Amino acid sequence: MNARSKRLMIDIVISLFCVVILSYVTQLADKHVSNYLGLISILPVIWVALRHGWATGVFLGGLSGLVVGLFQGQATHWQIWVISTILPLMLAGVAGLFAKYTQKTLNNRRYSSTFLNIGTGSFLASLLAGVVKGPISRLSLAQTEAFNWSDPNLWIQMGLSFVIGTLILCMMAKAKASLLIPKRSKYLSRRETSSLLND
Repeated sequence: MNARSKRLMIDIVISLFCVVILSYVTQLADKHVSNYLGLISILPVIWVALRHGWATGVFLGGLSGLVVGLFQGQATHWQIWVISTILPLMLAGVAGLFAKYTQKTLNNRRYSSTFLNIGTGSFLASLLAGVVKGPISRLSLAQTEAFNWSDPNLWIQMGLSFVIGTLILCMMAKAKASLLIPKRSKYLSRRETSSLLND
């Protein structure tokens, strides 16, 4: 196993653990807290997606959804498991569409562009995960309680996920570039990577 594969596996294990912990904490939390922070568990998926790309992010989201569903006892209700848990986490991986530009601008210390890419990826991930977890899951599962687009909980969840995720990832990028750019990144040339490591 080469160094890149080893780093990727470590990142996936760390993020999987974080997703499970965050899902467990929000499930145990007060109803009002869980209503507002229901999407917070997608943040580790966004981080991995921005480090390793959208395909890895989607894979991690699917794996995380399987594990979280098992812990929450959703195995007997596979439709709820897939639509309410697995799909939102998988869709968070689309933040990886901005991985290349995030890493290139960060490596060149163009922080305003880096923050814009992080924010856009986080916004798209939060929007897609929120829409699937909210209205689409209720429509698909034919729940008796009709979804109301004016319900503030969905918008607060998506907003908090976007704001918290963007702030944390931007602080990570500013504090230490290697937290978002792995060694031997596929998005940077060997020369760019070596200059990053020498800083």
